[in-house]
Amino acid sequence: MTLFAVIVACVEGFFYSRIAPSTDTFRFPFLNYEMPQSHLFFFWGFVLVMCLFILGFIGFEACATILRGSKSGTLRREISKLQKRHERYARAVKQSQEALNEAKTTTDGADKILQGPAVNGESLRQELDRVWKQVEAIKGAAPEWAKDKEAALTRTEVHQLAQTGGLWLTLALVGVVVMTKTGLNSFEAFYPELASRYWTPPLKTVWTQIQASSITAEPLCKLETVQKLVKSASDVGTREEIEKALSKCVDRVIKASEDKRKLGDYTDISGAVAMASDIASGEYGERVLVMLSDFHEDLPRGMRQAVFQLKGERVVLLHRPGTDEPQNISGYLARVDGWKKKLLEHGARVVVSMPVFAVSETRLRAALRPQDVEAGTALTVLVDFKENVLPAQAGGSGDGSLLVQIGRTLAELARDWPSPVTALWMAVGPSGFVSKTLPPLEFGPSLIKKEHALSTVEEFARAMEELACALPSRGKWTSATDISGSLALACSVEPPAKSQVLVVISDFVDGGPQPPAPFRLSPGTRVVMVHKASPADGLDPNAFAARRQAWEQRFRQSGAAAVYQFPLQTFTSNDLRSCLSEGK
Repeated sequence: MTLFAVIVACVEGFFYSRIAPSTDTFRFPFLNYEMPQSHLFFFWGFVLVMCLFILGFIGFEACATILRGSKSGTLRREISKLQKRHERYARAVKQSQEALNEAKTTTDGADKILQGPAVNGESLRQELDRVWKQVEAIKGAAPEWAKDKEAALTRTEVHQLAQTGGLWLTLALVGVVVMTKTGLNSFEAFYPELASRYWTPPLKTVWTQIQASSITAEPLCKLETVQKLVKSASDVGTREEIEKALSKCVDRVIKASEDKRKLGDYTDISGAVAMASDIASGEYGERVLVMLSDFHEDLPRGMRQAVFQLKGERVVLLHRPGTDEPQNISGYLARVDGWKKKLLEHGARVVVSMPVFAVSETRLRAALRPQDVEAGTALTVLVDFKENVLPAQAGGSGDGSLLVQIGRTLAELARDWPSPVTALWMAVGPSGFVSKTLPPLEFGPSLIKKEHALSTVEEFARAMEELACALPSRGKWTSATDISGSLALACSVEPPAKSQVLVVISDFVDGGPQPPAPFRLSPGTRVVMVHKASPADGLDPNAFAARRQAWEQRFRQSGAAAVYQFPLQTFTSNDLRSCLSEGK
């Protein structure tokens, strides 16, 4: 660490020395010593960095001392724990000695009986029965030291558990905020065009939150659009005005979601739907309800579930896992399907759902205005980053890396696929809930260039290469993969695309929760299996072939029209071209 600090200080001093001209000099008072100003600035930068490192080290040691305690305190705690263990073992030894003495007494009594007259035979049998019962009782009972007892945690253990819990809670909250912001920004991007081009005025939009009692919730944002020649300064009607107003709404909603005072312990989803139905109780020609939630309704004790009746709304469910989900993803997806069925039974005209990580502008357009949007192509790439398959460090940014080649080739082939093409990259995790995804990419060839749109193959190829380089960092330290759960979540996007392409790179050892989660592919899906044997397959190559065959059969039973298999060690771009080119 000291060597690193010295190196950084020298580098910083070098940059500081560039501040002053090399010709200027500085004379030290009283010493009559003259030196270049660049040397003085170098010394200043060096000293500054070293001071910062020293202060940081002192602060770290102080924090460590506060959390762990002083060395003498730690020694006293360890001695105290050793003393308690010694006392516990001493009690166990004493009890064992008492049991041995009792057994010796019993043995002596039995010996006397055996040496006595035959009339004592009945007494001997009774004594042996009593000894046998005692042995059975001792055999089934746990020793005193092994019984469950309450033990107070030490201060160090409390700090360690608090740090671990705080870290995971922070990561979970950050993930929720990121997914919420992604979904809201996607809604903000496509909504202005729908509002100004497709939906007939008057138009009313209300943002509200799901809380413990949703019918009493105050709206987070209200937006009305009017289209007329003469408008006041506060009126909103043009696309630009709608975009500006929606941007403010999104900022307000995100700020509210980050406010801990507004985070409740309960969720009244039924009450929120009832409130939304009342909001749209006028004579509107079209009603749309967008819900962003984990769809786990948890009501306070004693509160009755709200009854609601919709009025032909088109409902879009943007679902994301909660922070307390079990590892198996089946129950989570079944919960979302249960809400879809319930909404349809209570008056919804159409209900579509999609996970928040898969939200894109095209998919939201298709969900809200399917008659005006082409279904296009859905491209999904699932990558297993276990050490024996594709270690995270192997997926670097070099032109020769496998993932970069795959991204570039898929972008080239997408030119001939039904447009638009939505690409999603996923690093498979030990559970479908923790599989990491990158933001979806949308590619649509167009003569008119739109801002932030990928309209040429070259732009799409560059974006795919960037995602291919970024994905390995999401798959670090993966030791087991839930392929079924990740597929179930990735394939839960509605409405389905016209054409679907699925690329899976794995050893196809499904190490996730059991039983494996079921998944459903769209009819006509083309699946590319890029496989590599696991270490256990070295002893039984037939098991590897049987596992691949079972996965191919499972893909076909789930709706795949074609399944292609290629070894990872010899995989090339032409393998993709041979099976995914137009007409295949």
